[in-house]
Amino acid sequence: MKTNRRRFLGALGAAGMGALPLPIARWANMTARAADDFPKRFFVFFTPNGVVPEEWFPSGTEEGFSLPAMSKPLDDRRSELIFFRGVHMTSAEIGPGLSHEKGMGHMLTAMPLMPESQGGLAGGISIDQRIANHIGTGTPYRSLELGVRSYSHVVKTITRMSYRGPGQEMPPDSDPQSVFERLYGQPGETPEDKAKRKALRKSVLDYASDELTVLEGKLGTEERRALDGHREGILAMEKRLGFVNDACNPPAFPDKINPQSQSRAPELGKSQMDLAVSALACNMTHVASLQWNTAIGDQVMSWLPGPIAPFPVNGDHHGLSHAASPTNILERPQLRSVQRWYAEQFRYLMDELAKIPEGTGTLLDNTAILWVNELGNGMYHEHTDIPFVLAGGKNLGFRRGRFLQYQDKSHADLYVSIANAYGLDIDTFGHPDACTGELPGLT
Repeated sequence: MKTNRRRFLGALGAAGMGALPLPIARWANMTARAADDFPKRFFVFFTPNGVVPEEWFPSGTEEGFSLPAMSKPLDDRRSELIFFRGVHMTSAEIGPGLSHEKGMGHMLTAMPLMPESQGGLAGGISIDQRIANHIGTGTPYRSLELGVRSYSHVVKTITRMSYRGPGQEMPPDSDPQSVFERLYGQPGETPEDKAKRKALRKSVLDYASDELTVLEGKLGTEERRALDGHREGILAMEKRLGFVNDACNPPAFPDKINPQSQSRAPELGKSQMDLAVSALACNMTHVASLQWNTAIGDQVMSWLPGPIAPFPVNGDHHGLSHAASPTNILERPQLRSVQRWYAEQFRYLMDELAKIPEGTGTLLDNTAILWVNELGNGMYHEHTDIPFVLAGGKNLGFRRGRFLQYQDKSHADLYVSIANAYGLDIDTFGHPDACTGELPGLT
């Protein structure tokens, strides 16, 4: 039995379990399909440290609003956006945790942190994973978690936002080369190389499956349950191997960059967004997320000009967020530049999705992008007025081009509405004491 176990695990290793590089494929001739025939996608876009409310939230009426300095880069995309105010992270009033840790853990789960420490992992499934369970079962990757300087190797509340369940964190991959190889294989492979790799891995998976069957008959109940995860993994890998055609072309192979490089974060972010857009367009996944840095994010955006020429921005984002007083003539302008730069990245993501035609519309029409943050007013560590923005999603029924203002609504209610747009048909999400049902007005 020990020999069989070793052979089985060795076969899984030979198959590249959990890191199988894949070519990508379209499921059908996409330009010939009607807009409502295309799969719906969901994208979560995270940036840290809250905002300065008076420089972020729109002013004006629901449909006649204007954007202030920090959100201004999104101005000519207003018709495709929904801004929210009065939506609070109500669940953060429940359970243990410090401000940033609570914010990061509750942000997508609306559930208290696990009780073992002030910085425990989140206590429930996140909204992206709940949606992935519904729309992601027929794709090679149920979801794709990407990061930019997100400290993927450090398991802490502040470095994780996606969860499959209580304490079941989904680490973001911060290395674009690693992401590329997972999706497309080694750069420069010929079609013959890809065919050989597929055949080899298929034979290894068949062998591993046979070994599992033999081994299973010799194990007790608990050990057989443990092997169920391996069986599910093999089935998922076999499904991925079926997506072998080159109808979709990958982006360029990313440059080798230290995933934690401060100065090259713009290149890392662009590569990750390009890879995510490609994966969504080619139906490698229907759910993706991009985590810029972490809660308490320490990014120094030295590529941006500072308030005193010729010196660049030199403060880290978290430090700047606590020096946001209007009278602070050095830090406030730097923070404004940081927030504007993140808005420009959000705009870039929208632009890239909008470039891809799907029927009579675009990939952006079939993708809702939710911009999230672990705080509201970052200067005061508040969990009220979280600066949510919802972009795209025309074919999901969202009525865009609006500024929605509420009186003390929960972000869990927002997630109920978003989930139902994807066909989940739920009336609660997260902690029951922090959810009252759908957030009105989205559709």
